[in-house]
Amino acid sequence: MKEIYGAIDMGTHTARLLIARVEGSPSRLVPLERRRAYTRLGENFDPSGERVIETAAMDRALDELAGF
Repeated sequence: MKEIYGAIDMGTHTARLLIARVEGSPSRLVPLERRRAYTRLGENFDPSGERVIETAAMDRALDELAGF
């Protein structure tokens, strides 16, 4: 059976999902599913202030992660 892996990248503005199967020799990843969602996690983030992610931004990110 071929191995299947998944990865999620959470950035400041987008979340990305990649699900891929390992195939061949030498091994390579063959994408099975790719998704990208604009979460705007860094919206209104003030690096000179309290450095807190807003609740609305966290909720958007969690909703997208649940969809992944």
